[in-house]
Amino acid sequence: MRGYCGIELDKDKTFLCFALKEKGKLKFLEEVSLNIPFEGDNLIDFFKENTQRLIQKIEERESAYSLEVERIYLSLPWNLGKRRFVEEMVFLGEPRRLSGKDILFAKRYVEEKNLDWDERCIHQLVLSFQAEGNDYPLAPLGISTQKIILRSFLVYTKNGLYTSLKENFSSFGRYFAGFIYPILGSLSLFLDEETKDLLVIKIGYQNSQLVVFVEKRLKVLEEYDFGLSGIFEALERKFLISSDLLKEVFSRYFSFKELFDSKEIKIKHHGQQLVLDVVAFNNCVKEYLKNKILGVLEGLKSRLNLTALRVAFIGRLNIYEGFKEFLETFISHPLKVDGRRESSSFACLSYAVDPFLERGYLKKEGFLERIFNLYKEYF
Repeated sequence: MRGYCGIELDKDKTFLCFALKEKGKLKFLEEVSLNIPFEGDNLIDFFKENTQRLIQKIEERESAYSLEVERIYLSLPWNLGKRRFVEEMVFLGEPRRLSGKDILFAKRYVEEKNLDWDERCIHQLVLSFQAEGNDYPLAPLGISTQKIILRSFLVYTKNGLYTSLKENFSSFGRYFAGFIYPILGSLSLFLDEETKDLLVIKIGYQNSQLVVFVEKRLKVLEEYDFGLSGIFEALERKFLISSDLLKEVFSRYFSFKELFDSKEIKIKHHGQQLVLDVVAFNNCVKEYLKNKILGVLEGLKSRLNLTALRVAFIGRLNIYEGFKEFLETFISHPLKVDGRRESSSFACLSYAVDPFLERGYLKKEGFLERIFNLYKEYF
């Protein structure tokens, strides 16, 4: 079976997600984590040192699922992706009815005009089109015009990163298909025809990212300094236990589920026996997280009308029992939680297979497209 692999790097772990195409849709198989931290910002050195371990894990899961991974995608770390809003007027020549080819030409022009020779565009989201004095949220195909103005959001990085990783994976007989910006990719899990206004928070180890998508337009894309490491620091200050031991206790005992009876655990540490109240431990985590999330939402209220938004969460805390129920105690918006995965690696695969935000319309599969996607898997 033809498969895909998505890789996401975090400060403490590396995640690999495996999926396959089935009846025209991407089917999630498994997410695995490796204790390979990405602590700096040198992506090239990281993959020179660790690609062989990653390939070994890919081969192991291929064998387990009778899978052949054809494409590998990487969630580009936040700090390695540059972002820019641009507005460009593109002349098309003689007046003509605007076609899809004209839109592709205009988008290429925007990229060439605004990026340096050594930069590679990862995503271009056209936020609005202007033609014949009118604004359009989507491409106004079919109107007669000789020029069009695009207001675009570009995500880009150094081209050398792409070529280096492509060569690196190629030396192992693998095809590196490119980068996906993870917080944009996360929209693909939650955004559909019924959910047009959405706020997604992706919680990572050291930092978290947020994206707001309203009326088919990107409104906010930001990073915040809270995550798992902040939780561990808060626990260390409260309980005066070493970080390594706290992480072990967290992985074994933590839950967002409400505990009404006191529960104590005994821990042997450096020859001493410590007694830890699990309820107090859990409440410390929940208080830290609640304050951080509410702070983010309050900050957005001064800029946006959040009333109609759905709020979705993806990332490192989703797999813990009771997470959604905990969020519902202080968030009044309709909630969505990706409770099957710790990273956004599958979200990035989903967006790589169907980059609907860059087509200028939301995904809505028609009858003929369903037939095509159903049968193309067999040829």
